Amino acid sequence: MLKFIGRRLFYMCLSMIVISIVLFLIFRQMPGDPVLMFMADRQDGLTPAQWQAEYDAIRATLNLDGPVWRQYISWITRYVTGDWGQSLIHRRPVTDIIRVPIGWTVLLNITAITIAFIITIPLGIMSAVKRGKFFDKATMVFTTIGFSMPTFLVAILFIILFAVFLQWLPIHGMISPIPPTETLARFFDRVRHMILPIITITFVSLAGLTRYMRAAMCDALSEDYIRTARAKGLREKVVVYSHAFRNALVPIVTVMTGTLMGLLSGSVVIETIFNWSGMGTTLLSSITGGDYAVAKAIVVLFSAVSLLSILVMDITYGLVDPRIKVRGE
Repeated sequence: MLKFIGRRLFYMCLSMIVISIVLFLIFRQMPGDPVLMFMADRQDGLTPAQWQAEYDAIRATLNLDGPVWRQYISWITRYVTGDWGQSLIHRRPVTDIIRVPIGWTVLLNITAITIAFIITIPLGIMSAVKRGKFFDKATMVFTTIGFSMPTFLVAILFIILFAVFLQWLPIHGMISPIPPTETLARFFDRVRHMILPIITITFVSLAGLTRYMRAAMCDALSEDYIRTARAKGLREKVVVYSHAFRNALVPIVTVMTGTLMGLLSGSVVIETIFNWSGMGTTLLSSITGGDYAVAKAIVVLFSAVSLLSILVMDITYGLVDPRIKVRGE
C-alpha cells in the first residue's frame, strides 16, 4: 500500500505540474493588464517618462518582463513557497483574501453533504429492498422531480416558501443587518441564515445520491452470494447490511469522492442567490473584476483538492472491498 501511495503521489505531482502550466497559459491570455490595474491609483501627477518608468518597475516586480518559461518558473516557485501573490483589487495577499471564504464554503457544504448522506443512504437501501413496491415507486417519482428542477428554481421556491410565505427564515445574507451583540444570539443568527442554503444544497443532492445508492444496492442484492446467504437462513438485516451494503459501498465511494472534490469549490449559483460569501462567489467576482491572481489561486487549490480526493478514493476502494487488490501491494 505504501508503494502504491508513493507512486500515486508521484503521478499527482506530475499532473499538478501539467495543470499549473495549462492554468498559467490560460490566465496569461486573459484580457486586461495587471500592471495598469496595479497603477490605477498612482497616475496623478506623473509625467509620461515617470509613468513609463514606474510601469516598467512594477512589470519587473511582477515578473512579467521575461520570457514565458521564466515567468512560469518564478510563479510556480513562489506558489510552492506559499507566496500566492497580491490581489490587484484589494491590495492584500491572496491567502488573506481566500482564507475566510474557504471556511464558510466548507462549513456550508460539509453540513449539507452530511445531512444528504444521512438521508440518502437509508432511503436508497430501503428503496432497493422494496424494489417495485409503492415505497420504491414513490421514491423514484420524488428523485425524478428533483432531477428535473434546476438549482436556481429550487432555491427560489424555498425562498418563497420559508422566507416570504411562512417568514421563518431570512431571505439571504450571512448575518442580520443589525447583528446581535451577544455571542450566543449571534451564533443562532448565523445558523438561521445557513438553513436555507443548506436545505437547498441537500434537496438538490438527494435525487442523484438516492438513485445512485438504490442502483448500487439493487446490483448487490441480485448477486449469487446474496441468494446463498438467504438460503443459509441468515436474517434479512444481516443479508442487507452485512453483505449487500458492504459491496455496494464501492460505487458509493466514487460519489462521496465527487462531493469531496466540490467541498471547497462551493456552488456559484447557491452562494450568489443567498449572498453567501464563499469560494464560489469569490471566484466569480475575481474573474469578472479582473483579479486574476485570486482566481488563479482558487483554481489551483481546487485542482489540488481534486487530485487528493482521487487518491483517497483509490485507497478507500481497497479498504471497503477486499476483492480489490491495489497494484504494488
